[in-house]
Amino acid sequence: MQDTNPPGSALSDPSFSLTHSLHEVARGAGLDIDFDDLHATMGLPLMTCAVRDQPRVDLWLLCARDAFVVPAARLFGMIIRELHPPEAARGLDHAPEFGQHFCASYLPLVERALENNQLVLAWQGWPGECEHMWGIITGRCESGVGLVGRIVRPPTASASTSDLRLVTPPLQLYVVEAMTPAPASAEELLSVALDHARSALNNEVGERFGAVTGPGAYDEWIGRLSQDDAGRADDHRRLAASLIANHESMIRFLRRSPPGDTPGENMGVPDSKVINELTSACGTIVSELTTLAKGTPPDEHLVRSEARKEFISQIERTREATLQVRDAINATDSPTLPAE
Repeated sequence: MQDTNPPGSALSDPSFSLTHSLHEVARGAGLDIDFDDLHATMGLPLMTCAVRDQPRVDLWLLCARDAFVVPAARLFGMIIRELHPPEAARGLDHAPEFGQHFCASYLPLVERALENNQLVLAWQGWPGECEHMWGIITGRCESGVGLVGRIVRPPTASASTSDLRLVTPPLQLYVVEAMTPAPASAEELLSVALDHARSALNNEVGERFGAVTGPGAYDEWIGRLSQDDAGRADDHRRLAASLIANHESMIRFLRRSPPGDTPGENMGVPDSKVINELTSACGTIVSELTTLAKGTPPDEHLVRSEARKEFISQIERTREATLQVRDAINATDSPTLPAE
């Protein structure tokens, strides 16, 4: 596959930070991976996510991004190991004793990986506006939690922010243990991408992360807007913009994917009619959300019944298009995934 960087808002959108980090690690090892292929096989373009106990809706889409990082990375020849299961990270950011636990249990594992020239992917713990993003731990330092790394930046700016010290323990860690070129076929990439999207759309991964995924996430969004304290309008705009960038990535991926038009072959790969249906439904989602992203009313307007009613109506139409995507993917055959 051609090594392609993402166009448009995906360059800087924080919901792409895990893909940016993994893509950067692969590039450093000489692996030629298309960005949208990597993003799609992790199930992320259609991983619409809501977190009930997170008051800021613009942070919802940063949760559960690592749900399929291990099997997706394996498709491209990367062996990744999680240092603790995702469910173990739930609530740790509010636990005062986590700092000591991290230093005693996880810091030595990170140090051992670094000694073996293995990079580590880390979620949260970064300073400032990067706090909730994924980044790459590259070494030790004497301040913060004792680790330094970088957040991958858009190619239009500097490639990354180097020597960024983690100020709090990260909530999730993955060690990139080995990288060997092993390109999967386009058919296999499509099949796995749709299988991971199927799990996300059917809310089969949300519970591990304390989240709701799929059409139910839109119900949570509507519920949040129906509350007296709906949050800042700008947060809703950013959530809509993130969803747009992710669905645009899926559209690019689908347009390059070969259909399985031969009966009895390409198990798990839909025919061209289904691919066109998925592409069209993703386009509808982008269209509906674009109105929200560009036309979100000022904060004071969110409390007005007419403005809120129209806002909710657009999300309901987006939910209906998401149901079409889910039903189309559910109708395809589930692939046999490669062994662990």
